[in-house]
Parts: sequence; structure tokens; C-alpha cells
Amino acid sequence: REDEIVSKLQELKQILNDNNIFIDIQENIDEIVAKKMAENYYNDSIKSTNVYRLSKAITLIKMFERDLASKVEDEYRKIEKQRGKKEEGRFNKEILDKQILNEIAKDIGYRYRNTGRFSISTSKRLQDISEESEKEFINTELNSSNKKEVTQEDIQTIKIQIRGNKKVEEEKEYNLIKAIRHIEDKSQYLDVLINIVSDEEQLKTLNMISKSGLIENLSKIQSNTREPIITKISDTVKEKTSDKLENPNNNVKIENKEEIIIKENEEIDR
Repeated sequence: REDEIVSKLQELKQILNDNNIFIDIQENIDEIVAKKMAENYYNDSIKSTNVYRLSKAITLIKMFERDLASKVEDEYRKIEKQRGKKEEGRFNKEILDKQILNEIAKDIGYRYRNTGRFSISTSKRLQDISEESEKEFINTELNSSNKKEVTQEDIQTIKIQIRGNKKVEEEKEYNLIKAIRHIEDKSQYLDVLINIVSDEEQLKTLNMISKSGLIENLSKIQSNTREPIITKISDTVKEKTSDKLENPNNNVKIENKEEIIIKENEEIDR
């Protein structure tokens, strides 16, 4: 029965596409699929519905974007009213919505196996899901992908595709403000932070230092020896800058000097 409905809807859509006929029948297709899902839930021998099978008539992302779960709920209530029999707790709109979202995540994960890319269709409603739903979505997607090594870059890529760049940036800004608020003694750090964020070159430099792992490595060193190491690194940079100003053609490389200084001081710590 489901296969028959899907097949007829696919045929109809193909005819319309082949003849370039622009007819807004999407609401009718949504209604047909919603009725079928509602019938499945009401049926004592089924009590559920196969979301993935019916996605051949309406794509999973469109099911979610157009809030098909609410339409199924409306159809289910109509059936209850017409037939005079209520089945309490059998249908739950939130559970169906979550099921559709789960199928979207699994489908993306399965497609990753063939393409090696995580690709999510743009959806306004998907951008507004809760943080808890987002975590569950990402976990389901990654588990379905069978990806052996999951990186932070993978997670960030998925987040950006779910939320859109703007929302991810807004979330980062919010997290930055929240992190600053949790610092106990803000006064000694605020001026430093303001100076850095007000100067693009300082920001670029800080980004490079962070990516190099230098900040992380310095943080692992005992605080009483950290400052002298930073002073040595600073002196090295000053020396290099001064040398370049005095001898523009001098291209002596000292890229590894900072690492040598850190290692020397780690030995002292031991």
C-alpha cells in the first residue's frame, strides 16, 4: 500500500516535470503522505510509520522543513473523531518529528560513505533546532558515516551546515562573552583582550600562535618558570626584528629557537 502511493506520486511528479507544468500540488502531496502516516499510527496492527519509505514521495528534509509531523497530527485527530475511538499515547508529534530528523542524519551519514563529504541541504527549521537535538543529530550522522577518525573540523563543518555560518558565528560570540563573564579577576585581562581584538595584525598573530600549539605548550609548564620562557621568546623575536632592520638581506632562520627555549626550561622544571 505505501509503495503503491509512493509510486503514483512519483509518476505524477515526473509527468509534471516532463511537461514543464507549474502546478502547486505540494500541499496535496503533503496531505496524502500525512494521511497515510496517520492511518499507519491508528492501525492496530502497525501502530507506527515508515518515514524512510515515504521519503520517496517527499524528501526527508522537506518533511522536516514543512513540519509534516504537525500535518500528521491533524490527520490523526480527524481519524479519531470520525471513527470515535481514541488511542491515547499512540501518536506523538514530537517523537515523529525527532524520527524524521534522525532519518535525515542517517541518510547524510550513509551518503558520506560514497562521497567522502558531509552535505546537508539548507533548512530554516533545521537552523533552529535545540543544542540537544543538534548533538544527537551530529552523533547519529557520524555513527552512520562509519568514519574512523572524527576531527573537530568534521564537527564544525556539520555545525555550520546545520546552523549556517551566521548562526555559528553568533554562537561563538555568545560563548566568548560567556567565557569572559566567568573569569574571576577580569580587570587584568580586559585591557589586553580589547587591545588584541582592536588590532587586526595582533589578532592574526594570536591566531598563528594558537594554531602552532605554542600557547598550549606554555600552559603545561609550571607558572613560576613560564614567565622567564616567554621573556626569552620575546627577546628572540626582538633580536630577529632588530637584525632585519639593521641587515635587510640577512635571512638567518631561527624558527625553532622558541621550541629549544621551551625544552631547555622543561628540563629545568624536572
